[in-house]
Amino acid sequence: MKIIASVFILVFINLGLYAQTEVISITGEIVDRKSTYAYVGFGKEIFSAKIINKDFKITLPKKEGYELGAIFFWSDSLSNEQAYQMIKNGLEDSRTIAIENLYIVAGKVAKEAIVKGGQYNLELDEMFLCLRNKSYLDFFDKYPNSPVSLTLLRILIGLAKTAPYFKGELTLKIYFDKLSNELKGTEQGKKLWTMIAPMYKN
Repeated sequence: MKIIASVFILVFINLGLYAQTEVISITGEIVDRKSTYAYVGFGKEIFSAKIINKDFKITLPKKEGYELGAIFFWSDSLSNEQAYQMIKNGLEDSRTIAIENLYIVAGKVAKEAIVKGGQYNLELDEMFLCLRNKSYLDFFDKYPNSPVSLTLLRILIGLAKTAPYFKGELTLKIYFDKLSNELKGTEQGKKLWTMIAPMYKN
């Protein structure tokens, strides 16, 4: 699972950003932990809030479309650069989220935090489950037109490259073919195909 986590961090750090429109709020509470700050990072942008009486509220610009980020909790105030480097280096106790209006309940283990609200986050939870169960095809069948499927495909491509023992069970072309024509035609879809196609050349 550490390989999956590392690949996933690289995926959302390198995703393109969209034009800013409105603001969204990520609110929540901590349970059984002594953290004093909550941090959300996507790309190189970091937002934070002090935790008061176990509650926090982070307000950040909304992006058009789908965007991944990470939320984590810390006992001290960090600079934006410090927080970004921690995420980039693979902060183990963080929770990957899609940037939507959310309510988060975080216990002792942040990566197991309960995320409430947002269709993309519901799909992300299903994606994490399919990664554990290796039920990849089921996910692509269910969400052929969801950008979360592009995230899953990017993770599987990374696994195929970094973990040779996955190669025999990852049928990347079949997964790509399950995507809708709309997703295949996106910049990200085209980029993923250029990564997959060389694997199927004679």
